[in-house]
Amino acid sequence: MNARQPEVARTMQASDRQWLDAHWMPFTGNREFKANPRMITGAEGAYYTTSDGRRIFDGLSGLWCTGLGHCRKEIVDAVSRQIGTLDYSPAFQFGHPLSFELANRIVEKMPEGLNRVFFTGSGSESADTALKMARAYWRAKGQGSKTRLKMMDLLKEQNADVQIVGCQPTDGSHIPGIRKWPIAYLPKIFQRERVDRIIEVSEREARIMSKRLAKEEAIFCGMSSGGAAHAAVKLSNELNEGVIVFIVCDRGDRYLSSDLFD
Repeated sequence: MNARQPEVARTMQASDRQWLDAHWMPFTGNREFKANPRMITGAEGAYYTTSDGRRIFDGLSGLWCTGLGHCRKEIVDAVSRQIGTLDYSPAFQFGHPLSFELANRIVEKMPEGLNRVFFTGSGSESADTALKMARAYWRAKGQGSKTRLKMMDLLKEQNADVQIVGCQPTDGSHIPGIRKWPIAYLPKIFQRERVDRIIEVSEREARIMSKRLAKEEAIFCGMSSGGAAHAAVKLSNELNEGVIVFIVCDRGDRYLSSDLFD
């Protein structure tokens, strides 16, 4: 990494607690971080470079934004050329040829019937947009009262033998993302009668499985995913055959300031 004066200045400022306090960081124990800041000043390939010269392997691909690696020359050159020609174009009422080119290239690789592409900027924006599209579809068909996502019903319609299994923490266990809700607090969309079985998971079991997923499967996830995986493994031990699917529903980087991966 080539040293630059602004980077040196930023490194010096990083030791100033008042300077650090201006930025409230997401998914971070801010008090702990600002007492011992970890600053990234550069990147190349699959590695970050910190202000103290260490190389850090980027196991999350820049939060899934740099899957091809950091600072690759061909990507830097392509981005630079595009910025020099057209840095931004509105996505409504106007368009630009490259967005249509990309949409068609995606459609070519999709299964038959999936022939429309709507671009969004993030996972949460994608989920929110998909929900709005689904509700708009039913309103257009004159059935605007259809507002519930009945994934469990859809799965069982495809295969009547599908079993829906949930998991809950054992008494006294605290597993972020997995709760044993009192009846009064259950979301209205939850239909308990659709769940065939609930497996209880302890905090210790969820912690152990989270670490195993990271070490053995390179799945860097949080404790709720560890709990779900433990329930899936427990269920698999009861079956002679079948397919079990569990959802990795959180990220491990949210727990770096905790003791989960100590």
